[in-house]
Amino acid sequence: MDLGLVLAVVLIALVGLPHGALDPVIAQRQGVVRSPVQMGMFLIAYLCLAGLVILAWRQFPVVSLIGFLLISTLHFGRDWQRKIGLGGAAYGGIVLALPLMTDPGAVHSIFGFLLMGANPALPVLALGAIGVASLIFLAYDRRRLTLGPCLELSVLLIAAVWLDPLGYFVAFFCVLHSPRHLWAEWQNTQPAARRKGIWAMAVVTLATLVLAGIAGVFLQGQSISLSAWVYQLIFIGLAALTVPHMALLAWVERQHASR
Repeated sequence: MDLGLVLAVVLIALVGLPHGALDPVIAQRQGVVRSPVQMGMFLIAYLCLAGLVILAWRQFPVVSLIGFLLISTLHFGRDWQRKIGLGGAAYGGIVLALPLMTDPGAVHSIFGFLLMGANPALPVLALGAIGVASLIFLAYDRRRLTLGPCLELSVLLIAAVWLDPLGYFVAFFCVLHSPRHLWAEWQNTQPAARRKGIWAMAVVTLATLVLAGIAGVFLQGQSISLSAWVYQLIFIGLAALTVPHMALLAWVERQHASR
Protein backbone atom coordinates (compact mmCIF):
# COMPACT_ATOMS: atom_id res chain seq x y z
CA MET A 1 0.00 0.00 0.00
CA ASP A 2 1.46 3.36 -1.02
CA LEU A 3 2.02 6.37 1.20
CA GLY A 4 -0.74 8.31 -0.53
CA LEU A 5 -3.38 5.87 0.67
CA VAL A 6 -2.07 6.03 4.23
CA LEU A 7 -2.08 9.83 4.15
CA ALA A 8 -5.60 9.87 2.71
CA VAL A 9 -6.91 7.67 5.53
CA VAL A 10 -5.23 9.82 8.19
CA LEU A 11 -6.50 13.12 6.78
CA ILE A 12 -10.05 11.88 6.29
CA ALA A 13 -10.06 10.46 9.83
CA LEU A 14 -8.66 13.59 11.49
CA VAL A 15 -10.14 16.37 9.34
CA GLY A 16 -13.00 14.94 7.26
CA LEU A 17 -14.91 12.77 9.74
CA PRO A 18 -15.29 15.35 12.53
CA HIS A 19 -17.79 17.45 10.55
CA GLY A 20 -20.18 14.48 10.45
CA ALA A 21 -19.42 13.70 14.07
CA LEU A 22 -21.31 16.85 15.01
CA ASP A 23 -24.60 15.24 13.97
CA PRO A 24 -25.61 14.33 17.56
CA VAL A 25 -24.98 17.96 18.56
CA ILE A 26 -27.07 19.18 15.63
CA ALA A 27 -29.83 16.72 16.51
CA GLN A 28 -29.92 17.97 20.09
CA ARG A 29 -29.86 21.64 19.11
CA GLN A 30 -32.67 21.17 16.59
CA GLY A 31 -34.88 19.27 19.03
CA VAL A 32 -34.58 15.87 17.37
CA VAL A 33 -33.45 14.51 20.74
CA ARG A 34 -34.40 15.96 24.11
CA SER A 35 -33.14 13.39 26.61
CA PRO A 36 -30.33 10.85 27.07
CA VAL A 37 -32.72 8.05 26.13
CA GLN A 38 -33.67 9.80 22.90
CA MET A 39 -30.00 10.42 22.17
CA GLY A 40 -29.32 6.71 22.56
CA MET A 41 -32.19 5.91 20.21
CA PHE A 42 -30.91 8.47 17.71
CA LEU A 43 -27.40 6.96 17.72
CA ILE A 44 -28.77 3.43 17.33
CA ALA A 45 -30.95 4.49 14.39
CA TYR A 46 -28.00 6.37 12.87
CA LEU A 47 -25.73 3.32 13.10
CA CYS A 48 -28.43 0.96 11.85
CA LEU A 49 -28.96 3.10 8.76
CA ALA A 50 -25.21 3.18 8.16
CA GLY A 51 -25.08 -0.59 8.55
CA LEU A 52 -27.90 -1.02 6.03
CA VAL A 53 -25.91 0.99 3.50
CA ILE A 54 -22.95 -1.38 3.89
CA LEU A 55 -25.18 -4.44 3.54
CA ALA A 56 -26.86 -2.96 0.46
CA TRP A 57 -23.46 -2.23 -1.06
CA ARG A 58 -22.40 -5.85 -0.68
CA GLN A 59 -25.59 -7.09 -2.32
CA PHE A 60 -26.07 -4.39 -4.97
CA PRO A 61 -22.72 -2.66 -5.50
CA VAL A 62 -23.49 -1.05 -8.87
CA VAL A 63 -26.81 0.44 -7.74
CA SER A 64 -25.25 1.49 -4.43
CA LEU A 65 -22.34 3.29 -6.09
CA ILE A 66 -24.64 5.16 -8.48
CA GLY A 67 -26.88 6.09 -5.55
CA PHE A 68 -23.84 7.31 -3.61
CA LEU A 69 -22.79 9.49 -6.55
CA LEU A 70 -26.25 11.07 -6.70
CA ILE A 71 -26.42 11.62 -2.94
CA SER A 72 -22.89 13.08 -2.92
CA THR A 73 -23.87 15.45 -5.72
CA LEU A 74 -26.63 16.83 -3.52
CA HIS A 75 -24.50 16.75 -0.38
CA PHE A 76 -21.49 18.58 -1.78
CA GLY A 77 -23.85 20.89 -3.64
CA ARG A 78 -25.01 22.20 -0.28
CA ASP A 79 -21.71 24.12 -0.12
CA TRP A 80 -23.10 26.35 -2.88
CA GLN A 81 -26.81 26.17 -2.15
CA ARG A 82 -27.03 29.95 -1.77
CA LYS A 83 -24.83 30.71 -4.78
CA ILE A 84 -26.59 28.85 -7.61
CA GLY A 85 -29.94 27.17 -8.19
CA LEU A 86 -31.10 23.60 -7.52
CA GLY A 87 -29.54 23.68 -4.07
CA GLY A 88 -26.07 23.96 -5.58
CA ALA A 89 -26.30 20.48 -7.11
CA ALA A 90 -24.37 21.55 -10.23
CA TYR A 91 -21.38 22.40 -8.03
CA GLY A 92 -21.56 19.01 -6.34
CA GLY A 93 -21.73 17.29 -9.72
CA ILE A 94 -18.70 19.15 -11.02
CA VAL A 95 -16.74 18.37 -7.86
CA LEU A 96 -17.41 14.67 -8.40
CA ALA A 97 -16.92 14.61 -12.17
CA LEU A 98 -13.68 16.59 -12.50
CA PRO A 99 -11.43 13.54 -11.85
CA LEU A 100 -13.27 11.62 -14.56
CA MET A 101 -12.55 14.44 -16.99
CA THR A 102 -8.86 14.63 -16.10
CA ASP A 103 -7.96 11.00 -15.29
CA PRO A 104 -10.69 8.60 -16.49
CA GLY A 105 -8.47 5.53 -16.24
CA ALA A 106 -7.82 6.05 -12.53
CA VAL A 107 -11.52 6.65 -11.83
CA HIS A 108 -12.37 3.46 -13.71
CA SER A 109 -9.87 1.53 -11.56
CA ILE A 110 -11.16 2.99 -8.30
CA PHE A 111 -14.74 2.15 -9.25
CA GLY A 112 -13.56 -1.37 -10.00
CA PHE A 113 -12.25 -1.63 -6.44
CA LEU A 114 -15.51 -0.33 -5.00
CA LEU A 115 -17.67 -2.69 -7.06
CA MET A 116 -15.86 -5.82 -5.85
CA GLY A 117 -15.45 -7.28 -9.30
CA ALA A 118 -18.58 -5.92 -10.98
CA ASN A 119 -18.25 -3.97 -14.24
CA PRO A 120 -17.73 -0.24 -13.51
CA ALA A 121 -18.98 0.90 -16.94
CA LEU A 122 -22.47 1.94 -15.77
CA PRO A 123 -21.32 3.99 -12.72
CA VAL A 124 -18.65 5.64 -14.88
CA LEU A 125 -21.34 6.52 -17.43
CA ALA A 126 -23.57 7.83 -14.62
CA LEU A 127 -20.77 10.04 -13.30
CA GLY A 128 -20.11 11.36 -16.79
CA ALA A 129 -23.80 12.20 -17.18
CA ILE A 130 -23.78 13.98 -13.81
CA GLY A 131 -20.76 16.00 -14.91
CA VAL A 132 -22.25 17.02 -18.28
CA ALA A 133 -25.61 17.95 -16.74
CA SER A 134 -23.83 19.98 -14.04
CA LEU A 135 -21.72 21.88 -16.57
CA ILE A 136 -24.81 22.70 -18.65
CA PHE A 137 -26.73 23.98 -15.65
CA LEU A 138 -23.76 25.96 -14.32
CA ALA A 139 -23.36 27.60 -17.75
CA TYR A 140 -27.06 28.45 -17.70
CA ASP A 141 -26.77 29.88 -14.17
CA ARG A 142 -23.40 31.57 -14.76
CA ARG A 143 -24.68 35.10 -14.12
CA ARG A 144 -25.07 34.28 -10.45
CA LEU A 145 -21.39 33.37 -10.11
CA THR A 146 -19.15 35.96 -8.51
CA LEU A 147 -15.36 36.11 -8.52
CA GLY A 148 -14.99 33.90 -5.43
CA PRO A 149 -16.86 30.87 -6.79
CA CYS A 150 -15.11 31.21 -10.15
CA LEU A 151 -11.74 31.15 -8.43
CA GLU A 152 -12.80 28.13 -6.40
CA LEU A 153 -13.78 26.22 -9.54
CA SER A 154 -10.44 27.15 -11.09
CA VAL A 155 -8.55 25.84 -8.07
CA LEU A 156 -10.55 22.61 -8.14
CA LEU A 157 -9.75 22.15 -11.83
CA ILE A 158 -6.04 22.68 -11.17
CA ALA A 159 -6.20 20.20 -8.29
CA ALA A 160 -7.93 17.62 -10.49
CA VAL A 161 -5.23 17.99 -13.15
CA TRP A 162 -2.33 18.01 -10.70
CA LEU A 163 -3.46 15.32 -8.24
CA ASP A 164 -4.65 11.76 -8.67
CA PRO A 165 -8.40 11.26 -8.01
CA LEU A 166 -7.92 10.20 -4.39
CA GLY A 167 -5.60 13.11 -3.65
CA TYR A 168 -8.05 15.48 -5.29
CA PHE A 169 -10.95 14.12 -3.24
CA VAL A 170 -9.00 14.35 0.01
CA ALA A 171 -7.99 17.94 -0.79
CA PHE A 172 -11.59 18.94 -1.50
CA PHE A 173 -13.07 17.02 1.43
CA CYS A 174 -10.53 18.12 4.02
CA VAL A 175 -9.67 21.65 2.83
CA LEU A 176 -13.03 22.92 1.57
CA HIS A 177 -16.04 20.80 2.48
CA SER A 178 -15.37 19.72 6.06
CA PRO A 179 -13.97 23.06 7.31
CA ARG A 180 -16.96 24.89 5.82
CA HIS A 181 -19.37 22.65 7.69
CA LEU A 182 -17.41 22.88 10.92
CA TRP A 183 -17.23 26.66 10.72
CA ALA A 184 -20.96 26.96 10.04
CA GLU A 185 -21.78 24.74 13.01
CA TRP A 186 -19.32 26.61 15.23
CA GLN A 187 -21.13 29.86 14.42
CA ASN A 188 -24.54 28.27 15.06
CA THR A 189 -23.49 26.88 18.44
CA GLN A 190 -23.82 28.98 21.54
CA PRO A 191 -20.44 29.82 23.14
CA ALA A 192 -21.39 27.97 26.34
CA ALA A 193 -22.07 24.78 24.37
CA ARG A 194 -18.98 24.81 22.16
CA ARG A 195 -16.74 22.90 24.56
CA LYS A 196 -19.39 20.20 24.87
CA GLY A 197 -19.59 20.09 21.09
CA ILE A 198 -15.83 19.57 20.78
CA TRP A 199 -15.93 16.68 23.24
CA ALA A 200 -18.90 15.13 21.46
CA MET A 201 -17.14 15.47 18.12
CA ALA A 202 -13.99 13.79 19.47
CA VAL A 203 -15.91 10.89 21.04
CA VAL A 204 -18.10 10.28 17.99
CA THR A 205 -15.09 10.46 15.65
CA LEU A 206 -13.24 7.89 17.75
CA ALA A 207 -16.29 5.61 17.84
CA THR A 208 -16.66 5.98 14.07
CA LEU A 209 -13.06 4.92 13.53
CA VAL A 210 -13.59 1.82 15.69
CA LEU A 211 -16.72 0.93 13.75
CA ALA A 212 -14.87 1.59 10.48
CA GLY A 213 -12.28 -0.95 11.53
CA ILE A 214 -15.01 -3.50 12.20
CA ALA A 215 -16.64 -2.72 8.84
CA GLY A 216 -13.24 -3.01 7.20
CA VAL A 217 -12.87 -6.57 8.51
CA PHE A 218 -16.37 -7.26 7.22
CA LEU A 219 -15.44 -5.99 3.74
CA GLN A 220 -11.93 -7.40 3.55
CA GLY A 221 -12.96 -10.86 2.43
CA GLN A 222 -14.08 -9.54 -0.96
CA SER A 223 -11.07 -7.33 -1.72
CA ILE A 224 -8.45 -8.29 -4.28
CA SER A 225 -5.62 -6.39 -2.62
CA LEU A 226 -4.79 -4.27 0.39
CA SER A 227 -5.13 -1.10 -1.69
CA ALA A 228 -8.57 -2.17 -2.93
CA TRP A 229 -9.62 -2.85 0.66
CA VAL A 230 -8.51 0.64 1.74
CA TYR A 231 -10.46 2.24 -1.11
CA GLN A 232 -13.52 0.27 -0.05
CA LEU A 233 -13.00 1.27 3.57
CA ILE A 234 -12.76 4.96 2.64
CA PHE A 235 -15.58 5.32 0.16
CA ILE A 236 -18.07 2.68 1.29
CA GLY A 237 -17.50 3.92 4.84
CA LEU A 238 -18.18 7.50 3.76
CA ALA A 239 -21.30 6.34 1.91
CA ALA A 240 -22.55 4.64 5.06
CA LEU A 241 -22.07 7.84 7.04
CA THR A 242 -23.33 10.22 4.36
CA VAL A 243 -26.80 8.65 4.12
CA PRO A 244 -27.82 9.23 7.80
CA HIS A 245 -25.98 12.56 7.76
CA MET A 246 -28.04 13.72 4.77
CA ALA A 247 -31.22 12.34 6.33
CA LEU A 248 -30.63 14.47 9.44
CA LEU A 249 -29.88 17.61 7.41
CA ALA A 250 -33.01 17.05 5.30
CA TRP A 251 -35.10 16.67 8.46
CA VAL A 252 -33.67 19.89 9.91
CA GLU A 253 -34.39 21.81 6.69
CA ARG A 254 -37.92 20.43 6.60
CA GLN A 255 -38.51 21.58 10.17
CA HIS A 256 -37.26 25.07 9.36
CA ALA A 257 -39.45 25.23 6.25
CA SER A 258 -42.56 24.30 8.22
CA ARG A 259 -42.07 27.06 10.79
